[in-house]
Amino acid sequence: MSVTVKEGRGSLKAKRSLPAIFGRTVNQMAAKSGGISAETYMAGFRTVKDERDGELDSIADAVLAELIEKYPREWLLDQSRSAGKD
Repeated sequence: MSVTVKEGRGSLKAKRSLPAIFGRTVNQMAAKSGGISAETYMAGFRTVKDERDGELDSIADAVLAELIEKYPREWLLDQSRSAGKD
């Protein structure tokens, strides 16, 4: 899983990999909740269109740091453990 930052509609972009725990959590949650079809799985992902000033690499680093701060490891583990228990 990764964060991709693009400049306009052009081909300039910067990409950063999320820590592996993000991908494992998403996969475990999809499997436990029965969301294993490609359509259901992909419905959980989203694109955020947010305009920021700065260099693409700096913006990509900042977005990655924001996601890691917003979704800490323990929170991700809790989500994985509780998936499918609704």
